Amino acid sequence: TAVSGSVGDFPCEVEAVMDNCRRCHTTPAKNGAPFPLDTYEESQALYGGKTVWSRLVGQVEADIMPAQPPKLSDTEKAVLIDWACQCAKPRDMGVSCN
Repeated sequence: TAVSGSVGDFPCEVEAVMDNCRRCHTTPAKNGAPFPLDTYEESQALYGGKTVWSRLVGQVEADIMPAQPPKLSDTEKAVLIDWACQCAKPRDMGVSCN
C-alpha cells in the first residue's frame, strides 16, 4: 500500500543510486529482496508498518545494503541518506534526468 500523495519520480541523484538497489529490489525480486524499488511510489509503500524509504537509512548507514558487492560509495550513501532525511521527496515537476 502506498502512502497518500506518493506520486512522482526519484530525484535524479537518487535515481542513479537506485540502480544499485535494483540489482535485487526489482520485479521480480532477486536474492530474497522483500520489496521492489522500481518506482518512486514503491519507495513510499508501507513495509512492516514503516515506509520503505525510512527503513533504507539504517540499512545503508550500517553497510547492510546492498548485500551483494559492489557496495555503495560514501557519496552514494550520502545521496540516499540526505534524500531520506528530507522525507524522501519526489523529483521536482518538469525536471528530466539525462
